[in-house]
Formats: sequence, C-alpha cells, structure tokens
Amino acid sequence: MRSSVPLAWAAALLGGGAALLVTVPPARSARERAAAACAELVRAESDVREIMALRAGLPEWTRRRPSDAALAPSVSAALGAAGLSASVLSSLTVNDPAAGESDAPAARRRATLALTSLTLPELGRFLRAWREREPDWVIASLDIGPEPDRTRPRRSAAPGVAEDLPLRAMIGLEALFMNNAGGLR
Repeated sequence: MRSSVPLAWAAALLGGGAALLVTVPPARSARERAAAACAELVRAESDVREIMALRAGLPEWTRRRPSDAALAPSVSAALGAAGLSASVLSSLTVNDPAAGESDAPAARRRATLALTSLTLPELGRFLRAWREREPDWVIASLDIGPEPDRTRPRRSAAPGVAEDLPLRAMIGLEALFMNNAGGLR
C-alpha cells in the first residue's frame, strides 16, 4: 500500500502539470491581448486629452451658430448706430444652407441686404457700425450703384454745392460656423 501512494502522487503531479501546460498558451495569448488593450487605452486617453486641449484653443466663433432671427434686429441696430433711418433698409434675405452642408464640419450662412437712398458717407458709417456690432457676419460682397429713379445730385443748403447722389447698395453677408454634426460640441 505504501508503494502506491507515491505513485498516485506522481500521477497526480503529472496530470496537473499536463493540464497546466495545456492552459499556458491561451493564458499567454490573453495576457498579450490585455497588454495591447491597455496600451490602446493609454493612447486613446492621450488622444482625448489632446482633442480637449485643441477644442479649448478654438476661436470663440466655432462654439456658436449665427442666428437668422437675430440678424434683422442687428441690421436695425447698425442702421441706428450709423445715424440712418430704418426706411433705408429695402430688403433682407437669409439664404438657407445647401442640403449637403449639414454633414460638413463647417457651414456657411449667407444673407443679402439691400439699402437704398443713402449716400456714400452714410454707407461707410453703416459698414463701420456693422463691423463693430456683428463680427460673425462679414461682408462678402458689395454692389454699389446710383438709385435707378434718381440721376441728379441733391442740392445742399449751401448754394452751388451738390451732395452725393443717392445710392443703392446690395450687401452680401456671410457667417461661418461649426456644425455640431461635425463633431464639435
């Protein structure tokens, strides 16, 4: 009986060792996958920190979308700041962005503003007031011409001195903004 105990122990050790040898390659593979996943997690964390730092450094205009509803009051305020009456505003048209722009990271809003019966100095005052009040909406195009039904200069109070011709100005406005769909929030 005593000789069978060491034999049983030897058989148990050999069986356990064989079972252990069978599990070593899968365990090693799992350990390598875990190490690779940890390394990927460290890289992802580094990338997230870099993205957050870059977003913090973005200009302020990328965080807001220009409001079409606020455009009309802004035009009126700029006219008032330039000393012009609201009757100078002939039309204001806001163009909707193209359908394909909704997926783009950045989009452009456009508006057209028509001013009539104003002089060149008055137009200059309006443009200065606009630039100071609405830096998001930049002037992309400007078409100035004489008012169609007025061809003669107005007379000033001083005899023999002519004032500027009344003008018609078509002003193209544009605002660039970042779409939330583009990944910035």
